[in-house]
Amino acid sequence: MTLEQAEICFIHGNHDSDRAAYWHNLHGCGLADRSLHGRVVEIAGHRIAGLGGTFESQAWLPGSPDTGIQNYGDFLEHLALRPQHADILATRRQHALSAIYPDYYFALAMEKADILVCHEAPSCHP
Repeated sequence: MTLEQAEICFIHGNHDSDRAAYWHNLHGCGLADRSLHGRVVEIAGHRIAGLGGTFESQAWLPGSPDTGIQNYGDFLEHLALRPQHADILATRRQHALSAIYPDYYFALAMEKADILVCHEAPSCHP
């Protein structure tokens, strides 16, 4: 089997946002539309859902709706309200790309799938 014949799909992990170049390698490449994160696709007759990244306490804790952060944009607004050094702010913005946000989680929960591909182990959090 050659690469052209393979069905390539992926999800990101927490270290894929450690550096901007890592994130770009995944999402700036010709296969970016093959990311399963936050969606369900049918492959070989199976519905496969993807949830990349990890639950980050700064962004969202499952079962704690009072954070008010629903997505990456909300997280950026939250960061902007806190005074911090520019280097720290840039690092937090970059790292937050790989967080699991409620909008992806709940949208995916409304879908039906045969297989869930995820980076975060389901037993790590309530």
